[in-house]
Amino acid sequence: MAITLIARATDRASVLAFKESLGPAKEVLQRFRLTAREVEVVGWLAHGESNKQIARRLGVTFRTIEKHIEHILPKLQVTSRTAACVLATSLLGGITV
Repeated sequence: MAITLIARATDRASVLAFKESLGPAKEVLQRFRLTAREVEVVGWLAHGESNKQIARRLGVTFRTIEKHIEHILPKLQVTSRTAACVLATSLLGGITV
């Protein structure tokens, strides 16, 4: 139980740090009419996280992340998560956490 609580605290801390690192990225990605959560998901995708890892970090189900990506791709006018990552990374000049 304690290990789970530590893992969750660590995930929360990394999520908060990641949100802060997105700063100006939010403005760029919101030009594509992405929601704040979709911006987070794109950021984690560009950071190389799997859907399962993103779901765990954000405290949602794997299916929720799949749905977010399903909505993100047409907004970015791309057909794959790889293309979404490439576009996000090129728009943002790279993402560091």
